[in-house]
Amino acid sequence: MLDKEVIKVGFWLYDGSVTTEVRIVGHATTYGSGDYEVAEEVREDRHDPSFSVEWGSPGERGVFRSKVGNFQNLNSAIRHVEDQAPTVIWSS
Repeated sequence: MLDKEVIKVGFWLYDGSVTTEVRIVGHATTYGSGDYEVAEEVREDRHDPSFSVEWGSPGERGVFRSKVGNFQNLNSAIRHVEDQAPTVIWSS
């Protein structure tokens, strides 16, 4: 997997009326927090694949201002989107 490879794209209704994009991105790396006060396995980057969810900006197609990351598998990322945006319709 390439780092930052778009895996899945969908659309959902922000505020029940504004069509907004969401995408799931695959990463070759699981990024660490960088926080020296947490355990090393959380703090440091690992060479393990992970997935993030990038939420589109309502009214600005192609602009992604919010990201949630480090899902260990695609199904977990999909489940997160569907829990947060039940109106999502996947296009890919």
